[in-house]
Amino acid sequence: MTTPSTNGSIKPNKTPKISTEFSTPKSKKKLELSVIEEDAGETHIIDEKKNSTEINKSLPVKKRKIDDINLDEMETPTKKTKTLSDLPWIGYCSQQHKQNILNNKYLCSDIIISTQNLLKFEFPEINGFQETTLAPVKLNGKWVSETGFQSQESPSVQIHHNGNAHWVLSLQTRDGNIYLLDSLSLNLTTSLEYQLTQIYGKDKKKLIIRIPDVQKQQNSIDCGLFAIANALEFCQTGFKGGTHITYEQKYMREHLIHCLENGKFTHFPKNYFGKTPKNLKTKTHIISINCDCGKPDTIEDMVGCEGKPGVKCVMSGHIGLVKKKI
Repeated sequence: MTTPSTNGSIKPNKTPKISTEFSTPKSKKKLELSVIEEDAGETHIIDEKKNSTEINKSLPVKKRKIDDINLDEMETPTKKTKTLSDLPWIGYCSQQHKQNILNNKYLCSDIIISTQNLLKFEFPEINGFQETTLAPVKLNGKWVSETGFQSQESPSVQIHHNGNAHWVLSLQTRDGNIYLLDSLSLNLTTSLEYQLTQIYGKDKKKLIIRIPDVQKQQNSIDCGLFAIANALEFCQTGFKGGTHITYEQKYMREHLIHCLENGKFTHFPKNYFGKTPKNLKTKTHIISINCDCGKPDTIEDMVGCEGKPGVKCVMSGHIGLVKKKI
């Protein structure tokens, strides 16, 4: 097909080109149109301007320069090295506890509790052996005991932490008398009085504690060993104090380890074992129990507990009343 020209000559009719480049009214950038063809597993982008085909198989990944990588922030897998604390020994104790015993360290509550559990298993006819962690703690000037010790029938025995880095032993004989064996002969702390009344003060207005002489430890760290040895002696022979029994202190730690590892207690090595005196000399400590809930009068402003509804005793949280300062 031809069309007439203005000068009278005839020119062939050319097919108009369709431009694929458009300009937007707000930008001078060109919009490039491409034909996309899809095959199985691949995407072909045909760029008509370049007349070439590219195959995209993955999304573009931003590359990082090696200088931008902080090697200190990179975590490298490390294998945790096991310590003695990770290796079990007996009861609540690990191999670290065993090393502490051998290295003349203070006995912690884990060792004491594990020891009492073994004694309880060996002497089921003896009551007590409650966990030492039931002792009250002082918070904001007040003694707090969420659970506390349970009352025990005779005969019974208990190792106590006095709240001041010291272990002592209390025991209740079949006749109901209460004894406290202390290898340092220290004064009773408020925490210890509280524990004793929880265990032995049921239905009593006063608690009489008998404190006999016993062998004294030759250092400041072996109190737990003497409490354990005296507890065992009470369970085996009815020992309730006195200086007629003295232990070989330098062998006590090795003997404790031997007994715990064998699961059976034998007498601690002694350098003297005499006859039990007919009249055991003792000192006496009296704890007043004026509160109806059975807790001791160990706070200055505590007069007693009248059991009034809705009023709590400061010592136990039970219903009661603190009147006024004396």
